[in-house]
Amino acid sequence: MDEARCREMVELVRTVRHDVNSPLTAALGNVQLLADEPAAADPEVKESLMVIERELRRMMEILARLKEVKAE
Repeated sequence: MDEARCREMVELVRTVRHDVNSPLTAALGNVQLLADEPAAADPEVKESLMVIERELRRMMEILARLKEVKAE
């Protein structure tokens, strides 16, 4: 891959990372708020919210690793 194409790919990764990270952050915040609601006392609801939170955090970690992508 030529240098210009490589730079384009890195910029695309950065843009996607930024654009996806924002809604993930909002979703994580909403899940955390829902976990504080009385309905979250139900064990099934609590477990579902924990699964959602764990997966959102995992997605954010993947995006954080993409931050390390550099043009070579």
